Amino acid sequence: MATNFEFSEEAWEARNEAEALGQLFDLIESSYLFVKDREHRFVRCNRAHWTKLGLESEEEMLGKRDSDFHPPALAKAYVEEDLRVMESGEPIIDAVWLVSSDGSLQWYRCSKIPIRTRRGGVERVVGVAGILKPFDGEGSVVQEFERMKPALALANQRYGEGARVSELAAAANYSVNQFGRVFQQLFQMKPVEYLKRLRLEKSVEFLRGSELSLCDIALRCGFYDQSAFSKAFRRRYGVSPLRYRRRFCTKVRSDHASRS
Repeated sequence: MATNFEFSEEAWEARNEAEALGQLFDLIESSYLFVKDREHRFVRCNRAHWTKLGLESEEEMLGKRDSDFHPPALAKAYVEEDLRVMESGEPIIDAVWLVSSDGSLQWYRCSKIPIRTRRGGVERVVGVAGILKPFDGEGSVVQEFERMKPALALANQRYGEGARVSELAAAANYSVNQFGRVFQQLFQMKPVEYLKRLRLEKSVEFLRGSELSLCDIALRCGFYDQSAFSKAFRRRYGVSPLRYRRRFCTKVRSDHASRS
C-alpha cells in the first residue's frame, strides 16, 4: 500500500485488526466504516466513506483526523466519543446522529467498538472501529419511526418558516406530549432541538453548494438576521459561517478559481 502517512506501531496494529475483514470493507456500500488509532487518525475506511468526503482514494484519508473534514465542534464530539470507547473498553451501539449527506439531512445510527491486541499476555486497546449506517427504523422502533415520517417530512419542508412542534405532532397523529416523548426516545433529542439543528444543517448545505450571501442564507433558514444566524452557527459548529465556507467548501473556492 502506497501512502505518505507513516503508521506508528499501534496504528499498524489497529489497521491489521481491521484487515481481517479484507475486501468486505469495500463491498459495503450503504454504510460508512472506519478504523482510527489512539491518536484519532484514520488508518482504514471503506470506499463509501472516502468517496462521500470527495476523496479519490483511501490513501488520501490515512493519517487525517475528523478535524480535517468536519467543523471543530463536531470533530470534538466525535473525538470525545472515541475516547469514551477506548478508555472504558465498552462499545457504543446505535447512537443516533443527524447528518448532512449528499445534499439532504438523514438520520444515521453509529456504533463504535474498541480494537484490542494482545502481546505478552497483556491486552491493550490500540484504536477504535466504527460503522455509520442509515437509520430506517429497524427493530422494535419501526412502527414509531414510520409514524414519525410525516412529521420529519413537514419539518424538512418548512424549516425556513418556523414549523411548530404542535404542527409536527399533528402530522404524526400524536398529542404534543406524546410526540415529544416518542421523539426523545427515538432520536435522543427534543423536537425543538431537532428543529434548530435542522435549520443549521440546511444552512451548511447553502454554504457548501451556493454562493448566496450570509444574510440570504440566514433568512432562508428561518433566522431573524445574519447576526442571530452567525451566533447560532458558531455555538453549534465552533466557527463562524464565513470561516466555515472558506475552510470546508472547496467547491465554492474552485468555482471562484475557475472564473478568475
